[in-house]
Amino acid sequence: MKFKTIIYFLLLLCDNLFSQTFPIECLNTPMVIYSNLQDVSTLNYLRIDSIAGTAYFDAFSEPSGFKVNGIGYRLQDKMVYGCQGDRLIRIDARGRPEELTQMSFGSFAGDVTPDGKYLVLLGLDKSLLFVDLASGNYEEKTLALSAPFFPLDIAFNPVTGVLYGFDAGLKRLATIDLQTGFVDLNNYPVVDIETGLAALFFDGFGNLWGLSGPSLYQISTRTGLIMNKIPVEIESGGRLDGCSCPGSFNFQLSTWPDTVSHCGIVDLIYIISNRTGAAQTDLTLENWLPTGVLIDKIMKNPFGGQVDIGANSGHLKVSQMKVNEGVDSLVVRVVLDNLPSGIVRTQAQLFNIRISSDSLLNLLSDDPATHQKLDSTSFVVTDLEKIAHNERIFICEGQSVELKNPKTMAEYYTWSTGQTTPSIQVDEPGVYVLTMEDRCTAFVEDSFFVFDGQVYLDLGPDIELIAGDTIRPNPTVNGLGNLVLSKWSNQPGIPNMDCNSCLNPLIFPLEKSIFTLNIKNEHGCFANDDLGISIKYPVYVPNVFNPNADDDNAWFFIQSKNPYRVRFLQIFNRWGELVFEEKNFLTNDLSKAWNGSFRNKKLPSGVFVWQAEMEFENGRVVKFSGDVSIVR
Repeated sequence: MKFKTIIYFLLLLCDNLFSQTFPIECLNTPMVIYSNLQDVSTLNYLRIDSIAGTAYFDAFSEPSGFKVNGIGYRLQDKMVYGCQGDRLIRIDARGRPEELTQMSFGSFAGDVTPDGKYLVLLGLDKSLLFVDLASGNYEEKTLALSAPFFPLDIAFNPVTGVLYGFDAGLKRLATIDLQTGFVDLNNYPVVDIETGLAALFFDGFGNLWGLSGPSLYQISTRTGLIMNKIPVEIESGGRLDGCSCPGSFNFQLSTWPDTVSHCGIVDLIYIISNRTGAAQTDLTLENWLPTGVLIDKIMKNPFGGQVDIGANSGHLKVSQMKVNEGVDSLVVRVVLDNLPSGIVRTQAQLFNIRISSDSLLNLLSDDPATHQKLDSTSFVVTDLEKIAHNERIFICEGQSVELKNPKTMAEYYTWSTGQTTPSIQVDEPGVYVLTMEDRCTAFVEDSFFVFDGQVYLDLGPDIELIAGDTIRPNPTVNGLGNLVLSKWSNQPGIPNMDCNSCLNPLIFPLEKSIFTLNIKNEHGCFANDDLGISIKYPVYVPNVFNPNADDDNAWFFIQSKNPYRVRFLQIFNRWGELVFEEKNFLTNDLSKAWNGSFRNKKLPSGVFVWQAEMEFENGRVVKFSGDVSIVR
């Protein structure tokens, strides 16, 4: 009896363990579902080291055979949601999929809203599907989109709630308005990503990343430009999808500049990322600064609280802080009291972070500029003259550029233009000199060499080609810098060139067209020009003939060097009456010519209208029309 009881207990325990779900802890890093060529899938943390330029998958689930797309992480229950076909799937930390319900459709592009209420999937019919996760009944609603949109994945910014996608065809970032369905495809530029981004997600500090095969791209949500490209070790042909993992709390301390003079100025930037799902209150930040580093003023404080600065201005304490969800920073400006050359280090501490109802955490600041975790932040003190920048800058036509020394701050600035601001905006090439002076009266001159980086393009005059001929254009390109992009397009858009990304493609126009070449050089400057090509078909149709003549001029017929098929030839008198018609014959065939008669009667002199339809070698069917005079 006891033996049976034990067996029953073990079976019940195994059943409970099997049915139990295991939450996925968010570790301030995106998550990726990766399936290899053998269809073995794992849940992975994507470890990104943007400083070292490396990234790798760190599997934390058991290998499984699930194939889930459109995934998003839900902080409220710490689970990943997605779809397998049209089935709603939930995945726990073991990587075991649980089918929840059948949906209207599935998708490869999806994410969970930051409030955890919906899984949002992008449909192929220009719509978004919202699946209610909060109520447990998985009700659906849809939103029609304003334009076709073809991303391989979509991602919500965990702080702002803005929905992003990277259009695989247009090769540009776009946003979707969840209230109106408006797809903004024009706010961001085209970037050099050959294929779409199969996985799109945000990291713990609000940076947008995307995976395309073995490459990981960081894309600015402000400019839409690529900020970083990092290789990822991945098996060719494998499948993947990714999502943001926003549930964490991080504390970083950075400096600007990182190199400063003996009596220079430094901004200490205390960056706090709160992804815990709630505001953090009653926090305390404290930083004992090195000797000779003195607090000048608070430049920015979004956290409020009580600010206490020590009597010697080297001790910072901010208590009763409130840190809302998102990423923000406290900025404190310090001045150096004639410090000697060398490396200056400092580290702050943040107290009373609540990670659960009964657990508090204290965090040391981390230097984001190093690979080491929870290390002190440093800056370099050196002679002011060693911080001269002497930069070469290229500007494009119609653009301007901001000039400033990116390495340091000074007490006083004087430009060769007479301006006395830390930076100036210029729109013309030239040499601009900046004189910087610190609090110890040391000064240095910094030169900025601004060049005309514009690229210039000329495709030459428009041309006329005989039908069937080809041409290889020879563009004239002038300007500094190598080309990094060449892109041809044409109207009306019929494919008729052997390479649309070559500078000199072979063009075989099928009809009158306008060909446009867009180029970009290494300085980011663009140029374009159009080449108009008209088509002349090698046929001759007389506009007058004499039926009484003794030679070929006695006949009206379509002539050409090479024979072409005439589908039909029709001739009408001035009242619109059809007086002649022939079908399906070749040019130059006198047996199909008109002799100027109608119903076996000679027509008098006069003007007649004709129309014909012909076929050429390239399969093109062309209609011709005109008038012809009979002169007897």
